This record gives sequence, structure tokens and C-alpha cells, in this order.
Amino acid sequence: MKSDTINAAVSAILGQVTLGSHVIEDLLRLHLFEAGRFRVRGVRESTVREMQQRTLEDVIAEFGRMYPEHPALREAFDLLRQIRNKVIHALLSDVGHDLLSVEGQDQVHALLSEIAALQMRYLRPLQRLHQDLIRKVCKDSFMDVMQKTNDWNCKSVARSDLVKLLDRLKRIAA
Repeated sequence: MKSDTINAAVSAILGQVTLGSHVIEDLLRLHLFEAGRFRVRGVRESTVREMQQRTLEDVIAEFGRMYPEHPALREAFDLLRQIRNKVIHALLSDVGHDLLSVEGQDQVHALLSEIAALQMRYLRPLQRLHQDLIRKVCKDSFMDVMQKTNDWNCKSVARSDLVKLLDRLKRIAA
């Protein structure tokens, strides 16, 4: 394979790994934020700022306390965190020599591809856990959800946005 093609492929997979890392981190933070917001599984409520200021290591530890029945998943997220740190902050010092040759670039590409595949493997169960959490909250705590997500108790049909939109639609139809 041509050197330019390999460089583009390595850059693309590096971007994919970086994006995958951020998606996992963001979903972990969102998951804990929502769990705390609705007091699920003993997670304490925190503000958006508090959640943003927590280290990823702390977020993963809290995830582990929230799901003690999934120790392998917690460990996988911690390893993915460490891998992310190496890829983002120390890729050149870790595998930089291999980037000087076409064969080495192939090896770096293969390594990053394997990381991307494993990120997806562990993102899927996190997505399922998050969907289950949202379903449980909606099923068991519907009124809590309504109170925390809407200003529904301040509105009536007469003052609702739906009535305003319906009135506009009626004027157009007339």
C-alpha cells in the first residue's frame, strides 16, 4: 500500500478511536447523571457542572458501584480509559518508530482498528444499560420524570404551546 494511503488510513482510524473514546465517556457521564437525577441504584444527584468536573476514573468507579454485577464491564471501561490516554497523549512515544515505515504504519493501523472494535463491543452493553435505566425510570417513576423534565405543573390547556400552534394552524386553514 502507498505511504499516503496508509497515512490517511492511520489518521482515519485514529480519529475513529478518539471519537469512540469520547462517546463512551459522554455516555458514562450521562448515565450517571440520569441515574442520580432520578435516584436510581443509589447514585447521588449531581449538577451538570459537578458531573463534568469529575475525572473519568471517578465516573468509572461510580459506574462500578452502581453495577456491582458487571465487574468485567467496569474493568473494560477502565482499560479503555487507559488506552485512550495512551492513544491521545502518548501515541508517538509509544509506537512512533513504527510510523516511519509502511510496514510499521500497517501495524499501527491494525492496533488502532482492534481498539476501535473493542470500543464498539463495550459501547453496546453500556447503551443497553442506559436504555434499561430510562425505561425503568419512566415505568417506575413517571411522575418524578414529569416533574423533573417539564414545567407541566405551571401550564394548562388554555396556555399551552399546543393550543397556540393549533390556533395558528386554524388561521392558516381558514
